[in-house]
Amino acid sequence: MRTLHVRSVNALITIVPGYGIGKTYVVDSLETTPSLKIIHDPKKELHILDQALKTFRAELESMLHDPSTHDVLAFQYAMAMDEEFIQSIQSYIIDRQMNASYALRVALDYYVSVLSTSSNAYMLDRIDDFESFYERMSYVIQGIPFIDMRHIKEDIIVVLKTLNLHIMNQLNALHVKGIITSSKSITSHATIIAKQKGIPSLFGVDNLDQFQHGDLMILDADEKRIYVQPNTKMLASYAESIDKDLLQPSQFTQWQTQPAQTMDGISIPIEANMSSIQDLEAIISSGAEGIGLIRTELLFIDKLLPPSFEDQLKMYERIVKHYKHHPITFRLFDLGGEKVVPFIRLKKEDNPLLGLRGIRLFQKYQQLFYNQIKALLMSAVHGHIRLLIPMVTTKKEIIEVMTYIKQIKQSCIDKNIAIGDIHIGVMIEVPSLALSAHLIAPIVDFFSIGTNDLVQYTMATDRSVLLDNDIADPYHPSIISLIHHVSESAHKHHIPVSVCGDVASQEDYATLLVALGISSLSMVPSKILSMKQHISSMHSGHLKSLKTELLHIEDHHELKAILKKTPSF
Repeated sequence: MRTLHVRSVNALITIVPGYGIGKTYVVDSLETTPSLKIIHDPKKELHILDQALKTFRAELESMLHDPSTHDVLAFQYAMAMDEEFIQSIQSYIIDRQMNASYALRVALDYYVSVLSTSSNAYMLDRIDDFESFYERMSYVIQGIPFIDMRHIKEDIIVVLKTLNLHIMNQLNALHVKGIITSSKSITSHATIIAKQKGIPSLFGVDNLDQFQHGDLMILDADEKRIYVQPNTKMLASYAESIDKDLLQPSQFTQWQTQPAQTMDGISIPIEANMSSIQDLEAIISSGAEGIGLIRTELLFIDKLLPPSFEDQLKMYERIVKHYKHHPITFRLFDLGGEKVVPFIRLKKEDNPLLGLRGIRLFQKYQQLFYNQIKALLMSAVHGHIRLLIPMVTTKKEIIEVMTYIKQIKQSCIDKNIAIGDIHIGVMIEVPSLALSAHLIAPIVDFFSIGTNDLVQYTMATDRSVLLDNDIADPYHPSIISLIHHVSESAHKHHIPVSVCGDVASQEDYATLLVALGISSLSMVPSKILSMKQHISSMHSGHLKSLKTELLHIEDHHELKAILKKTPSF
């Protein structure tokens, strides 16, 4: 057995947090650089191409029934059915006497070259999907059996260069305990699948040749570390942590139906974040006391055209009817910056994170927001809906949107269209709004703090770029001060304030948030039961004294240390 190794890698990106233990499963990428062969029988190559396409389509059709991956695989299927694309391959075979594999590569290179000139990050990430398409088609054309991982029964950590959609679709979270890849694409369709499956994933890992098939490995995506052939002590430590997580369903059963309350009876509702319709089942069974954030743009991420009013109404009603006894927070379409979808084509900006994004798109795409707001108002007859306005920087923006909502409501009433009441809140994720929270609180129904963007804009760090965590640290006194001011403003005007950023699911930070007066927390469903138990160990008296202490700490390292040492109350 080799000694413990900590792999030193650069530009690491945690796509899905968590950790896993398993044998290294190296997926060897096929050499996809074809050689040109001058052919004398175009009919033979056309037949090879035709058969490969039929095989490819059949494979996809067998997998399209899975709702969790239907949309992403549909993109590949559409490529295999695209007549213009297929004709371009055929023309290379007939007119230039190219072999099928080379003709396919040339045709794809043309499409890739077109995509490469796009300013849209989503379209740029489609390059990965084209490469995935070519990789599989190359296997078929060359008669090479494709890797089938669906029947693997042992725990593995998958190491692969290309996030091939077909491989990603096969991965069973029951046995696949982690994904390591050199890919750095954060919005490709394969990445979406990784997120949906909830498999701890580390991207941007260089030099994959260092990993050997069959070696025991620990992947710690939280800390961005990889351990190969770990020693007994390290293995036992991680195994204990994993076992603790696996025990959650039984260990925390009592919290399935009980509300989250402190020891002295203060209610701190724990809600769920939602990014796809597939999340709904997990949310229903998670013990969540509501949905604190629905990222509505991700519900329609694979639509090439803006979702119609009918599409949206059907989607929102489905969610509300299935979860009608709980409050549900729908965030209005939050687009721009790093959040790109194919149904909106935004112009290239020198600094998109500071450009046309969030509610700033309201005036430009008013029909899109009109359809969304009307669909939400009509869906509200079935349950308790909260509407969240994203990326707000000024009071004026809030007033404009609220006025528009009133106009839509009145129009529905005039036309005898049944609508329900909705509560309107704002997403606080930029310093300007956090600092003016006391001016905003009187005109809205609730606050929701997005800590990911709040850290980004306060500390001047791009959340998509890996910087020193010492800079982009949510424990920094400036972040704590802003959250405290927002919380104080909310309480003064008797409105609730929630946190829906990643830190909400971290127990130490949750303690800090509750001490600062946060009313509720929203997180991934898998963290809800354990967080309920954590809340039950708190006492408001202790939290009050803790708050006083924490607000006077100037060093975020010291603050972290104090929270780590804070016992269950």
